[in-house]
Amino acid sequence: MLNKITDKVYQVKIPFPMGMNEVNCYLIKGQNGYTIIDTGFNTEEAKAVWTKILSDDTPVEKVVLTHAHPDHGGLAGWFKEQFGASVLLSRRSFIELKKIQSYFLNSNLNPIFSFLRMHGGPKVPVKVFQRSLEDYDFEPDILFEDHSKIQAGDLVLESIWTPGHTPDHFCFYNQEQQILFVGDHVVNSFNTIVLTEQEGENSLNDYFESLKSIENKSVLYVMAGHGELIGNLANRIAEIRANYIKKWQQIQGLIPKEGITAYEISQNVYGNKEITDRYSAAPFLQTITNLTYMESTGFIKKEERQGTVYFYCDS
Repeated sequence: MLNKITDKVYQVKIPFPMGMNEVNCYLIKGQNGYTIIDTGFNTEEAKAVWTKILSDDTPVEKVVLTHAHPDHGGLAGWFKEQFGASVLLSRRSFIELKKIQSYFLNSNLNPIFSFLRMHGGPKVPVKVFQRSLEDYDFEPDILFEDHSKIQAGDLVLESIWTPGHTPDHFCFYNQEQQILFVGDHVVNSFNTIVLTEQEGENSLNDYFESLKSIENKSVLYVMAGHGELIGNLANRIAEIRANYIKKWQQIQGLIPKEGITAYEISQNVYGNKEITDRYSAAPFLQTITNLTYMESTGFIKKEERQGTVYFYCDS
């Protein structure tokens, strides 16, 4: 539950009811109290873990979020109310937060439904992409930018914008102790989820570009949002790139001369799965993401036919 990483930094494993079943959050000690890097999902079980860990008289000074996903920031409002902590959020995350809040008021504002249809998918019920408003119902106290300096306990962290997993994702780096908090940007045992969710996005290109901003950092401790610590960051990034190349080769082999939609490819690669929630939609979105990147690099081509996008190879 609480693992000591350095004299000042502790890893806190918070239960998560989906995926890997745990989220890694981090507690940093300082003279003015604790700083929390990510909070975990908004559940009573998660609150109980934090309440037990923070049962001494040391105040919680602040919460710093890597991005606005609810498994990382779902308890931000609770920390403000329960401990009086200030919540630090990037300006980009604040924009994402407001955008998601707007979808609760009008689901038609969410471009993902027309995006999936454009790529050959079925009509998806609105409930598939509904979230819990409570997970996003908080206001930050301080907004930070790319390359801001953030006092976190006794450490000073540099914020590094690393879009890909989300448009608003940030890593945090302390050069003195060679500590890097990577959130969901890099995970040790699997490729992090990178999804393009609307026309004009190329999330995978953003991801590869932002990997460059951290891969040459001098690091002793690379602390991810899920799974184990990352031992060799450069090697792990090389593995990620190699995994994508294999996937592109697989996809290219499935593209006939006459062209094919992203939905048809996703069915061939992942099987005929009905889209019933965000998780079952992920393989389809992942296929669109790969195809979008492949097309942007000239690996394949695309054309729109009567409102539907088809991908094809030149040769």
